[in-house]
Amino acid sequence: MRHLVLLILLAGCGSVVPRTAMMLNAMNPLATDPAALAVSVDLPPGLGIIDDSVIFAAEASNPDRGMRSGDWVLFEDRDVEGRPSYRFSDSDAAELRNLQSEIAIWEADDPRGTKGSFSVNIGVCRSVPAATLADARGSLFISMDPDEPPMPLVRNGPINRLVDADTLEVLPPCS
Repeated sequence: MRHLVLLILLAGCGSVVPRTAMMLNAMNPLATDPAALAVSVDLPPGLGIIDDSVIFAAEASNPDRGMRSGDWVLFEDRDVEGRPSYRFSDSDAAELRNLQSEIAIWEADDPRGTKGSFSVNIGVCRSVPAATLADARGSLFISMDPDEPPMPLVRNGPINRLVDADTLEVLPPCS
């Protein structure tokens, strides 16, 4: 579990920034402070983020110890560049730190048997007809220091490569 498994729903986008992806792959997710993590999103006009829908999920398993998992709703803030940013509350960060500590013990005892992943899921809504989003683009940023500008993970990626036309059609309306 030495590498962060980054699940970008519809990855394979040519707009992924290699430097940020490599940095995320090199980080130790069990040693990263959740209070310092934030995800920032820059969506095109016509798409929005559903309230309370940015979910950080963690899961770990070990054949001798079973499975542990958790989901945390990230709260909305603004990053240093003014974009919507989503981060852990203090109590949720403490809860995830406890889970990280437990999994770190598992990994120390059984590095090959301990498996895990972290992911961020974002609920998106739309306020324009789906057909108008055919050429739309968006970006995703990650920060591990609240005082530093976030690093681009997906830069100016085509929405139609991230979300197929059928999915765009059934997105809930933004309120």
